[in-house]
Amino acid sequence: MENHAVAEERYFYAPLIKFERTIGHSRHGIAEHHVIDKRIAELDQLEMSDPNWLKVMKKLQDKVLHHLEEEREFFQQAGVVLTDKQKIGILAEINDFDTEVDYASLSLQYTF
Repeated sequence: MENHAVAEERYFYAPLIKFERTIGHSRHGIAEHHVIDKRIAELDQLEMSDPNWLKVMKKLQDKVLHHLEEEREFFQQAGVVLTDKQKIGILAEINDFDTEVDYASLSLQYTF
């Protein structure tokens, strides 16, 4: 998950900060990644038997699902401001950076 977030911030959000239409969403997406990182760190500090573990896990799940919903909408906006060449380049850069997932095959998630 960490590689995914870094790749997304570096190769997807960063170029979109340059456009007025997508600057706010880019910043928001990066901020949500940091909240998710904090929730993961909280979980790492807890034992699964700890009564708070499930509460923190639920907060993490809710934040990740919320983030994914917003990303679907944001990808559509990104598709308006990016050229086809830029879209292909972004997917290639993300795919090269985060080799755990073949992003090019995730056409539904990464449809611009």
